[in-house]
Amino acid sequence: EAMALLMIEQGVFAYDNFVKNNESVTAVQREFRRRFHSHRNQAVPTRNTILRWVHAFRIRGTLMNSRPVGPHERYVLQKMESFRPALLRSPNHSARRHATELDIDNRSVRLILHEDLHFRPLQIGHWATVEIRGLCTA
Repeated sequence: EAMALLMIEQGVFAYDNFVKNNESVTAVQREFRRRFHSHRNQAVPTRNTILRWVHAFRIRGTLMNSRPVGPHERYVLQKMESFRPALLRSPNHSARRHATELDIDNRSVRLILHEDLHFRPLQIGHWATVEIRGLCTA
């Protein structure tokens, strides 16, 4: 928490000096070194970091990253229920193709396969054929 507060303080300081010094990144780096007692050989925030802080402060009004709202897509039960029949129907299709057919995010399909079903991409076809054989004999 202390590091987060220090980073926020540094970001606000960088933004204030960016505005005060007529949007000069070099001047901000110089003032940053003075304010936070950095030796001349120590690293200061890069140009891109300062510009990212300024952009975030202007757009969002805060330097904190916003958390995503709601559950991750892969936990939606309807997606899981639609995925299993599609996997049984066409076991040799790739995860990307399943994602396209079902209109599910490609990363979500891979997470379902890997974390929920404990499969690696090359095991999909084998698992589906075993499942189909189990359904036919039962």
